[in-house]
Amino acid sequence: MIVKLDNSNKDQLIRYLMKEEEYNLFILGDINNFGLEKDFLEFFAELNSNNEIIAVLMRFYDEFIIYCEDNIFNVDEFSKILVSNNFKGLSGKSNIVDRFIDKVRVKNKRNMYFSKLMDDSKLQTYKLNGNVIITEESSLDGLFELYKIEDNGIEYKNKNQVRREFRDKTARGFHILNNKSQVIACVRTSAEYKNSAMITGLCVHPDYRRIGYATELMSILCSKLLEEGKYPCLFYDNEKAGRIYRKLGFHELGLWSLWTDM
Repeated sequence: MIVKLDNSNKDQLIRYLMKEEEYNLFILGDINNFGLEKDFLEFFAELNSNNEIIAVLMRFYDEFIIYCEDNIFNVDEFSKILVSNNFKGLSGKSNIVDRFIDKVRVKNKRNMYFSKLMDDSKLQTYKLNGNVIITEESSLDGLFELYKIEDNGIEYKNKNQVRREFRDKTARGFHILNNKSQVIACVRTSAEYKNSAMITGLCVHPDYRRIGYATELMSILCSKLLEEGKYPCLFYDNEKAGRIYRKLGFHELGLWSLWTDM
C-alpha cells in the first residue's frame, strides 16, 4: 500500500532513511528544512502489512528522488505518481531507478559514481597564493558567474535554492579570488545532516586549472566537515574528477542515476 505522508510520520520516515544516511542526504535535508507538508514538497511511502515503510518517493517541485533499502517495491504504483505529476527528473540508486526503465519515458539518463571520505589521511593543502575565502550569501553572484563560464554561458538554474541554503546556514563553502576580485575556484556543500554532508559545486576557471585549486578547496572543506564528525560525500561522472577525489581518499559506494525529461 502506498500512502502520502504528513508530519505525524516524520520520525518513522527519518528512522527508515537513516539506515543509509549518505544516500538520503537530499531527502533528510529537505525534511529538516521544510517538514513533510509543503505544496512543493511531498512524500509517498509504500508500507508493508505491519505498516512499516519499505520504500519512499519524494517530490520536490517536479523532481523526484526514490529510495528503497532492498530494491523490492511497487514500481507500477510509484510510476503512476511520477506520470500524474508530470515529473521532470527522477534520481536515486541506479539499481532502484533502473526498475522504472519500461515504466516512464525520459530524454536524458546520467549515471554517476557516489563516493565517501572516511578520514583526512590523504587530504592536501598547498597554501597557494589564491585568496581562500569562506563563502557567504553575499559571495554567491561570483560563484554563479563562474558556473556560467563553466557551462558555456548557460545561467545556473538553482540560484534561489543555493541562496536559501546559505541564508538558512544549511550549506557552506569556500572560494578563491584572483587579483581582480573575480571568483576563479569554488566548492560548497548542498546537503548536510547529522553524520554526513554532500559536496557539490566544485569548479575552477579554465584559465586557472592544473594549479591545485580544486585539491586545496576540497581539502579545506573536507577537513572542516570531518572535524565536526560529518563524512563528506559526492557524485562524479568523469575520470578526471574521479582521480582528484580518489587522491584525496574518497572511495566509491555505488552508482547513482539521474533521469531528466528536459
